[in-house]
Amino acid sequence: MTATSKRWAALLAAALVMTLIAAGGCAKKGREAKGPSEGKGAAEAPAAPAKKTEPAPAVKKEPSAPGAGQAESAGTASKEVSSEGARPDAGSGEERPYEGILAIVIDDFGYRSAATEKILALAEPITCAVLPDGKTTAEDARDAKAAGKLVILHMPMEAIDQSKSNGDGFIKSGMEAGEVRAKLHEALRNVPMAEGVSNHMGSRISTDEQVLEAILEEVDDLGLFYLDSRTTSDTLGPKVAGKVGARAFMNSLFIDSVDDVSYVEGKLWEAAKKAKENGQAAVIGHVRASTAEALANVLPLMAENGIKLVFLDELDPL
Repeated sequence: MTATSKRWAALLAAALVMTLIAAGGCAKKGREAKGPSEGKGAAEAPAAPAKKTEPAPAVKKEPSAPGAGQAESAGTASKEVSSEGARPDAGSGEERPYEGILAIVIDDFGYRSAATEKILALAEPITCAVLPDGKTTAEDARDAKAAGKLVILHMPMEAIDQSKSNGDGFIKSGMEAGEVRAKLHEALRNVPMAEGVSNHMGSRISTDEQVLEAILEEVDDLGLFYLDSRTTSDTLGPKVAGKVGARAFMNSLFIDSVDDVSYVEGKLWEAAKKAKENGQAAVIGHVRASTAEALANVLPLMAENGIKLVFLDELDPL
């Protein structure tokens, strides 16, 4: 090879090297211009910002219990009751002014029946007079007490018609004071929760001052009260009670002399009238189906007719 040929070969080699260097620089600039997602892969790319959405408009709810809606309903109901004048507002603390006070006594508990159950289920105050020698005396007395009723002993006493009061448990005319006390104590053992004593029959005893005095003295000594059932208009009960200083009450009316619901209902309203006229009254009925039904029908209406129902011992004594 001549010197000229060698020179051209060297020049060509140098040109080739320069071309390769220029190509490498362009490649480097191309990598630096790429984004991170392209250079590192899609898995490492930051997530695209979430699309902003407008919040759903709030739905306006009616108030539910407990809340304003319920309070409004309660207020409406209260206004309706007040407009009728049937009952005072229970939360007002105001006591209804009554025109009369009435105590209802039901005699002859001691012989369980459907009427017994119905009377004991009444919400109103009932004074239950329990016979000491009935078939279910203990059960009736216990259940009456458990039902929140006032229990008294319905003590058998001799009637003018002696054939009606011929049993051994009766207090009879002519008895000595000691025997009278013994009869009372024997009967009270069968009705130990009794808070008072009333006469079952007893038209003859009610006019026997000596025996009646022995009864009332013992009743008073025991811390009990006496209810004169007024089985005779000639009763000496008020006189003797005043004489011995015993706490005593008097029956104003028998409400079920006729065994009929309508009749008893009428007598209950008559009793209410007596209570208004005299300020108070005590009346007597018996454990009968008709009496139980009449009581259930009428007693809930007494308050709105100006009558306050009470237990017997809440009345003013004679």
